[in-house]
Amino acid sequence: MSMDYPEVVICIVTYDRLPEIKQTIRALRSHFNYNGKTLWHIADDSSPTGYLGAIFNEFSDLHFSHTDGGGNGWGVNVNTALDFLKSKPYIFLIEDDYIAMFNLNINTGVALMQSNPKVCAVRYDGIAGHTLDLCLREQKTGLGAISFMYIDKDSPHLNVYSNRPHLRHTFRFRCFGRYPEHKMLGVTESEFAHRVKDKKKCADIAILANGVKTAFDHIGKSRQGSKRDRGMVK
Repeated sequence: MSMDYPEVVICIVTYDRLPEIKQTIRALRSHFNYNGKTLWHIADDSSPTGYLGAIFNEFSDLHFSHTDGGGNGWGVNVNTALDFLKSKPYIFLIEDDYIAMFNLNINTGVALMQSNPKVCAVRYDGIAGHTLDLCLREQKTGLGAISFMYIDKDSPHLNVYSNRPHLRHTFRFRCFGRYPEHKMLGVTESEFAHRVKDKKKCADIAILANGVKTAFDHIGKSRQGSKRDRGMVK
């Protein structure tokens, strides 16, 4: 079995976090390991004037595309980006304040989803601290046999799915529908996580063999419940 390397888009979800997003991008450049073509996209929720320009100027070689969520909160912002990227086979979704601390083996995540139609996403964030039931499997792929664990949707913890960094198969993941819109960030994530657990016929979310250990440093100050948690209807 040979291995193909389709395009992967790194989609960074952001609002007005210039020092943090720069660290996020630098860490991804160092630790995002993929043999195929990597594209870069910024899903920006109408940050102040000059914000995107500062990013594009410093990282001009990455040739970012971008979308604007209109200041309507996380759900609208990410849905807008996903609509723009709908033809891309794989998307690595990450927020602007997650700093990769170790190498991210994207080749293995893509190989797993290419070979196993029952997997729609691979979490790269690390799930330590969550009460999740894992099912160990081995998958033959173009890179050889891969050991992985899918997360049982009947796990005690809600977050089988998390907004934390993950690689998704664009078309299979659509089974879960769009993110809730015009709601605060915590509610948006929780409602979508409930949907993932409830939709048993949709494909599974998995982790790789080393996917339990925390792989990112979450450096951003939380805006949940603040005036900048702008998901509420205006």
